[in-house]
Amino acid sequence: MSAHVSLHRRKFMLSAAMLAASAAVPSRAETYPVKPVRFVVPSAVGSGTDILARILGNRLGEVWQQQVVVDNR
Repeated sequence: MSAHVSLHRRKFMLSAAMLAASAAVPSRAETYPVKPVRFVVPSAVGSGTDILARILGNRLGEVWQQQVVVDNR
């Protein structure tokens, strides 16, 4: 009998997880972000981290169709 209860519990947990995951997905009607994104990089200009952040910022800007500003601090 415990195997039967365990199976129902697993089905319930799976259903709850799927419901939670579907609720977490944003709708496509919203455009995010709505204003320029500031990407703060805690290293000097020209460092490896800065270069990687600029490459990532350019790609995110293309995907989001929004300006991404890399801010070194």
